[in-house]
Order: sequence, then C-alpha cells, then structure tokens
Amino acid sequence: MTAQNTRRKAASGWLATVTAALVALSGLALAPTAASAADPATPKIELSTNLLDPAGDTLTVTGTGFDAGYVGLPVVYGCANGATAPKGVYVQVGWIKDTWRPSQGGANNTDRKGNISGLNTWFADQDLNCRAPGKWTIAADGTASFTQTFTVTQAAIGALPEGARYAVFTHGGAATSGDLSTQQPDNELSADIHFLPSKANASISQANGEGLKVDVSATDIPAGVTGAYGAIIEKGTEASLSDPSADYVAFAYDPTSQTPFPTVADGATSFSLLAPAAKLDPAKEYVVLVWKQHAAATPQNIYARAAITVTDDQWAAVFPATATALKFSNASSAYNAANSATVTVTSPGGTPTGKATVKIAGQSYAVTLVGGKGTIKLAKPVSAGTHTATVNYVNSGSGTLFTASSATAVVRVAKATPKAAFKFADSSITTRQYAKLSVSTSIPGSLKAVASKFTLKVYDGSKLIKTTKLDSRGKITVKIPKLKKGTHKVKVRISSTANTNAAYSAVKTLKVAHS
Repeated sequence: MTAQNTRRKAASGWLATVTAALVALSGLALAPTAASAADPATPKIELSTNLLDPAGDTLTVTGTGFDAGYVGLPVVYGCANGATAPKGVYVQVGWIKDTWRPSQGGANNTDRKGNISGLNTWFADQDLNCRAPGKWTIAADGTASFTQTFTVTQAAIGALPEGARYAVFTHGGAATSGDLSTQQPDNELSADIHFLPSKANASISQANGEGLKVDVSATDIPAGVTGAYGAIIEKGTEASLSDPSADYVAFAYDPTSQTPFPTVADGATSFSLLAPAAKLDPAKEYVVLVWKQHAAATPQNIYARAAITVTDDQWAAVFPATATALKFSNASSAYNAANSATVTVTSPGGTPTGKATVKIAGQSYAVTLVGGKGTIKLAKPVSAGTHTATVNYVNSGSGTLFTASSATAVVRVAKATPKAAFKFADSSITTRQYAKLSVSTSIPGSLKAVASKFTLKVYDGSKLIKTTKLDSRGKITVKIPKLKKGTHKVKVRISSTANTNAAYSAVKTLKVAHS
C-alpha cells in the first residue's frame, strides 16, 4: 500500500472519530452499516498465555488479519538499490510505554524496547524480502497471518523503565523511517504480558498414599493485608482461576473442618496444604499460589508463587510402583484352539486394584483385578504365527493409587489341519448321470473358526476333475463331470490357507455303469 493510501486511511479514521463524537453529543443514534464482503479482516494478535514464569516460559504469538499491502524502506533490509521494498511486520517481546507506536513517533529504546536477541522476528512475503524472514501466509482477502513461539525470561527483557509495561507488540517494516507517512498504523498492535512473582517457598513435609502435604511460606505481601487465598494448582492454569469454587488441586480452606483461610501478619504468611493423590499426576508440574482474598488470581492480585519440587521417591510414596506380568495357559497352540491369559499386578505398596487391558493380534480384552489378578479367555481365533501380546495396567480403583505398568508375552500359533468329509448322493450312477458330492469341513478347536470360502478340489484317483469353493459355512454340494464306465476312487482336498494346512478326505468308491 502506498504512502498516499496510508494517509487516506488516517484521514478517514479521523473523520469517523469526529463524526462519532458529534453524533454522541447530539444524542442521535446511527443505524449500523453492514460491512462489505470485500472488507479485509481486522488485525489482531493472540497469546498462548499472558502469565509467564520469570525464570523462563514458552509464549506463542498468533497474528491474523494483518495488512500485507504496506511497503518499507529497501535500504533498511539490505536490499539492493531499486529493489522492491519489503512488506512485513516485526513481532517483538519487550516493554512499551503509551507512546510506543512508530506511526506516532515512538522511538526504539525510548518509548519501546523490542530489539532483544531471540525475542523478535520479522514476517513478510519471502519473495519480496531481502533477509529470508519467517514467511507469513497471505489470505484471499490480501491479509496476512503468522505464528511465532518465543522462549521468554524476565532477565532477557530487563527492568521496566518508569511508565513502561511488559508486552508483545507488532509494527511495520518502515519503523525506522523518519517519514511518518510510510508507517503502518493498522499493523501496530500490543498485548500486555505479566511475570508472576516468586516470593514464596513450598516444601513437601509428607508423601504417602493420601497425597502430598505441602508447607508454604510467603513474604513481601503488601502492607495492610490480613488474609489471603492459597492454593496448589497445575502449572500454567492461573488464568482459569476465579474463586474458591474453582477446580484447584488443593485450596487453603476446608469447609468440613472449618480450617480458616491463611492469615497474614507483617507481610508474611505460612500454611499447609494437602494435595490428594486423586488430583495429582506425576507427569505434570504444580505450583503454590497466594493471592488477594475475594478476587480472581489475576497478575495484579497475585502476592506470591512458588514451584513445588517432587522427588521420584516422593512420587513413589504417593503412587506405589507396580510390576505387571502376563502368562498364557498355552504359549504354543494351534489356530482355533482355546487359550487364556492371566494378568498379575504386584506392588510393595499393597494390592493393586483397577483394570488391565490385554491386546493380541488386533484383539483387545479388559480384565478387572481381584486380589491383584485377573484372567481373560480368548473369544476369537488368533491368526497363525508368532505374536507379542501386551498388557497395560491402569489404576482405576479406589483407595491407594498405584502407578501404571505393562508387560508382554510371546504366543506361537501353529496352523490347524481341517477335517474334510463328503458323501455321494448316489454311489452308483450311469455314464449319462452326474455324480453329486455333499462336502463338509471343520476346523479343530472351540473358537468357532469356519473353513469359509476355502478352495475345494475333487480328484478321480490322481486326476483333478473339479475345482470350486466352499460356502460361508464350510460346506458345498458339488456336481462333478460325467465319468466313464467303471469303478472310480474319489477324494476331495481342502487347499491350505494362512491359518490352516491342506487336508484330504477319505477315498470313496463311485461305480459308473452304462446307461
């Protein structure tokens, strides 16, 4: 977008502001005007969080609706003379004052600080930029979007000057130009961020099957404060806390025992919290938070925050380790043969309860433990071959919460040999008649496998005279070709499959006479 267009935008914005003010003074109301379908999206930035750990935290910035039409100054970006000026936007994490905007004369390191290593990047149309930046995405309406993740520490940004605040902010590529008409006011956005305080200590004084007892102390609470809220929460969930009814891991008030809220004296407080095992997860991180009573846990209301360090031994005391074993009644069996598996889960912390899941060859079986054991019976045949069965135990019972564990067991399944039989509709026919055979096949075992659609071959002595397939029940009635006069030795053969061996029936005699 040209400087002329930029000035036109500024003028139209001023006119709209003046018009709105006059209407407000007159007491009149304007009917809303429908937006044109061609109007571009409004630029905005969204943060994955605005509450950061001062020691280091991850922050993802997503921008949408940015005006991709502005141009910058080629010389600023290392472009050759005469090159197309780059179009883009800076995304920076740092501090800003109310006067930070470049389009209003805001200057680096005076009104804003964003030129910090690792905390700023440049997004643009890569084909029109001389620095190979992060490439933004241009939408059909001509606006651009981008995503960038930063690792932020408070030390990297430094202390706040008087009147400044921590923020993520964006501004255009012409930011160093003295000509304000080349600036990009539409792309100048900011979102405040906050570093949570770390003026508390949290130590674990007890770890057992009930959970973790955490002793908390905090200082530097503002003068005049006599009470506070205190809670154990999952790290990073401060923004979701609203009042004492929120879903805390533990809250410093027990309505049953009437345990009071933490008291504050001379800017200090100390209290203990019990985090029940049912609300804990060794894979997660937890913190203690102390904040203003009768208020949400916003950055302005938080007095203190401290991480809870849980050792492996303490986690093991809360969630006793388990060992799971899996054993099949028949480690080697034939296809379609009955089989069962026993799951045993043990722990030095007691007798595990809950459920285990056994998986073998795509089949899954659930078993509820009784006295730490459970048995499953295979309901379906397991295909021939060598299989590694797995069992996974997850504590879903009451009482002590045990850790999950798993185990494997190898099962070898051999091919089964079917039984094939047939009978003639008439064992004596003439040369003008067709003999008919009723064939049936079964697979040994109790798991209901069927010789469905198996290939069937009929032989007269050693000569193959008919090929067909069994039906879905493993049966068929076959009409074989006319035979010459004489005595014929007939048999049927079931061809092999992935799970079964080939099998022959007994030989039967068919007598054929002249018609």
